[in-house]
Amino acid sequence: MIETPEILETMQKALNESGKIKAFEDEYGKIKGYLEITLGKVPEDLVKQIGEISEHYYIFVGNYSFYDMQIGIVYNPYTRQVGSGTWLTPQKEGAKEPDEFWIEFFIKNLAELTYEEVQETQGFSYPMWVFISDNGDFGVSPTK
Repeated sequence: MIETPEILETMQKALNESGKIKAFEDEYGKIKGYLEITLGKVPEDLVKQIGEISEHYYIFVGNYSFYDMQIGIVYNPYTRQVGSGTWLTPQKEGAKEPDEFWIEFFIKNLAELTYEEVQETQGFSYPMWVFISDNGDFGVSPTK
């Protein structure tokens, strides 16, 4: 479940106006889903297990438009080091857990999108978005 649909709508509008969505869909097919990557919190039941968050490590969460389960991880975008395992947080009762593929997809896109921005700007912006079709995907952030 996407947490900030209004930001997604604004991003889609800008990408439609620039022709990026049309170009992507012409090559890879219709967009069927989205991944939102943003900052989040460690769930209360995991705070002790994860412990103190070191400098330059951030709590990132991923929300898919086609799952009602949030994926979380502690990650340092500057060194590309993981500071925790992943965790899943249901966004509504009875939420289905994402397949392992989608957990790995979240981690891969988090690493790629933050790495690109850190290299270019020495920082990162959020939320980041990944537009997904059956045959491809592309990621964007507020600064890209």
